[in-house]
Amino acid sequence: MTGIRGFVRSAGLGAVLTLGAASFAQAQDEPVPVQVDPVQIELFDPDGDKTPTDEPSITAEPVAVPDVGDFIDEDFACVGSSSCPSEMVPRWLAALWLVQILDEDPPALAEERRFSDVGEANPLAAYIERVAELGITSGCGDGTAFCPNSTITRGQTAAFLTRAFDIPAASQSATFLDVGSGHRFAAAIASVSAIGITSGCGDGTAFCPEQRITRGQFSAMLQRVFQWQADVAAAELAAQLEAERAAAATSTTTTTPPQPGPIVPPITARDELIADFISIARVDTGPVQRVIDVTANDNCHRDQCTGLRIVDAPAAPVVANVVTNGIEITIADQTPAPPVATFTYATSNSRSGVTVTLYINDTQSILRFTSISVGDSHRCALGINAELLCYGDNSDGQTDAPSGTFKEVAAAGSHSCAITTDDIVDCWGDNEDGQSTDPQSGTFKSITTGTAHSCAIDLADESIDCWGDNTDGQLDAPTTGTFKLVTAGETHNCAIATDDTLSCWGSDWFGEVSGAPNTGTFIAVSAGLTHSCAIATAGTISCWGFGLLGQLDAPQGTYTAVTSGEIHNCAIATDGSAICWGNSLDANRVPSGRFTTMSAGGTDTCAISTTGVLTCWGSHEPGASEVPEGAFKKVSTGFTHACAIAMNDTLSCWGENFQGQLDAPQETYSDVTVGRAHSCAIVMDDSSISCWGDNAFNQISNAPSTGTYKAIAAGSVTTCAIKGDDSMTCWGAGVEPLFGSIPGSYKSVSSGRAHACAIRGDDTVFCFGANDQGQRDGIPQGTFDSVSAGLLHTCAVAIGDDSVACWGNNAAGQATAPTTGTYKAVAGGRVHTCAIKGDDTVTCWGNNANEQLDAPAGTTFKSIASKSDLVCGIKLVDDTIECWGSLSTP
Repeated sequence: MTGIRGFVRSAGLGAVLTLGAASFAQAQDEPVPVQVDPVQIELFDPDGDKTPTDEPSITAEPVAVPDVGDFIDEDFACVGSSSCPSEMVPRWLAALWLVQILDEDPPALAEERRFSDVGEANPLAAYIERVAELGITSGCGDGTAFCPNSTITRGQTAAFLTRAFDIPAASQSATFLDVGSGHRFAAAIASVSAIGITSGCGDGTAFCPEQRITRGQFSAMLQRVFQWQADVAAAELAAQLEAERAAAATSTTTTTPPQPGPIVPPITARDELIADFISIARVDTGPVQRVIDVTANDNCHRDQCTGLRIVDAPAAPVVANVVTNGIEITIADQTPAPPVATFTYATSNSRSGVTVTLYINDTQSILRFTSISVGDSHRCALGINAELLCYGDNSDGQTDAPSGTFKEVAAAGSHSCAITTDDIVDCWGDNEDGQSTDPQSGTFKSITTGTAHSCAIDLADESIDCWGDNTDGQLDAPTTGTFKLVTAGETHNCAIATDDTLSCWGSDWFGEVSGAPNTGTFIAVSAGLTHSCAIATAGTISCWGFGLLGQLDAPQGTYTAVTSGEIHNCAIATDGSAICWGNSLDANRVPSGRFTTMSAGGTDTCAISTTGVLTCWGSHEPGASEVPEGAFKKVSTGFTHACAIAMNDTLSCWGENFQGQLDAPQETYSDVTVGRAHSCAIVMDDSSISCWGDNAFNQISNAPSTGTYKAIAAGSVTTCAIKGDDSMTCWGAGVEPLFGSIPGSYKSVSSGRAHACAIRGDDTVFCFGANDQGQRDGIPQGTFDSVSAGLLHTCAVAIGDDSVACWGNNAAGQATAPTTGTYKAVAGGRVHTCAIKGDDTVTCWGNNANEQLDAPAGTTFKSIASKSDLVCGIKLVDDTIECWGSLSTP
């Protein structure tokens, strides 16, 4: 079998190239017959003494677009037949087809296999291993499994094709209504759309990224990939012939020496799960030697990328050596320095080399980095030339760094701030809460950014100035004293005064303020999501706040710098080495070496070495994950995971599992609910309660062991259930009286972060627990048939007119309910709300940072659930689950 990479033959001067052009007339991706429309390239003769009608001096065989069937085994094909083009494409079949197309020979089974659910006896094990080796997919879930029988979606297909065939990044985002800029497959969908692989679904205004793809649609997309590759080959050949024609017509050629160019090569990462970008950092040139460090951000997903490898390098005096996480290139002393050095390199899971030309001279000042700040999904670094480089997610403009020179930078949430060399604050990115509104006057030092707020120290009087969201008092900085350093977490801040004492303010849900040391002096402090760490003057580290995942387990020894992420920390020891602790997937994979500064983000960390080289490690934020297949009757979403009950009453859970929140007992269930990192369900056989996962607040151990129950609802760390006699009980942790027996008779209940609301037997709403955001004060009058508690707000659907009423925190408009229309159900999330309208479609309002408002257009649902930034619903047409938004740690 011949691989697709060999189907376009090279042609010489004057070649004739005949290509097939597949029809793209249909809006939907249904299989269509390939129609061959010959494309003729005009012939010419370099001597100019022949007409186009003359025979060419050199000819080549015509090249036709191959057929998909040429690359697919008949046993698994069903392409073009009536037997199975409408069947869904399982992951094993996608692996088989793509490997057969890309490789000339069948793959050999590796001695060590990476997927736990693909045994040696599986006849397709070699193909599944090979598709992962090629970087097309790195498995499902946490990467230890492949899920061979799970069917793939249209969005996953776009990602597979983009990675398999090196489809270039699109110049602009696709315009599909159901694919926002933050969608996990937005870039891949834009790429395949830009080159004509697909024009969407339905009438072409949507892409249907979560819709399962059929064999016929998959083969049609493959056929169009072949056509695109042939079109590219034709264009390249035409350009080559034109260049040769121009060269032959010119007797003399003037060559302009290459000029010093940019140090960061124009490379776009092919695989969204590997490095965000490849950076090349060079030291200042000197008279003896110049060293160029080519390093990849070691942000590769699940060990599938280990840096760079040299494919080809120039001869001496340029020497290239592979080193940890990259390549070290040393240019020996030479006067003048070689103006050009060309290297070909590739990431370890790439299949073809990328050539990069570095322009070098003796006078160019070469970029290295002095500091780095890591946000949830973007980063900003400061070069030794004092200029900014930001990269990563740019859905809110958070990487659109301003020009100029700067002395400090901070990245968090979806915005960034920096202090210029003139001591002026400049912020950019999301400004929904005013977090990017620069101070109108003054000069500043020590800039910091939280999720939706920013703080800086005034240079004149050394006071702290904060702006942006103040939901939890994170702007209420100390009004007395002088300060030299300030750091922001999600909703709390800490600062070191000029006398080296420590102060913290803002949210105190987990002791992130009250737990701070109130004695001693400190040299450094860093605020994480719901915890903080500080270094005492003696060099020892102490941490406080939420620490159930090990983030408070500070190491012994002495340290000079500390940084806190969502659920992990890292520090630089006095000898320059780095250490990390906590729980953040791959965050503990600390590279060797010596470092001067580092920054921890959501689930990854970056550091600057003593030579100024930037290196990163860890992993990306978890996404909405692959929902389970089949038909379901109940779905519940949490902060880091979700669970659903199938029609046969079995339970499926997906997402993060660092606390065992996915490890449900093998039972059948009538109801399920998920919290921050725990899950509970009502067992079908005896109506008892079963809970599993995180037990830090006795969410599991205090669950009722006797009695029968008919409804259950989990908040962040609290769970409430309605008994068979309509009474209610709650357990876990919360604000009085959020646990124990709740007097009264109830029909349903919903739990938020530290409050809960229930429908009484008379259909009125009763709320209890925390009231700091008006969770109890704003309860509407009237009767209601459903209620849903978000993180700090609640919404309910009224009986009679089917309107929606909301109350509680409204910082992002999540409690501003629609004033018109009728609704059947409502689901409150972290800072958003979604509801099913009278026509069974979904509408959402509030914050949209993770596309949680982008409900699928035109899709009808029978139920809906949300708790954090993930929304899932059970579709009316087939009882399958569709999700949008993102799982994220609270």
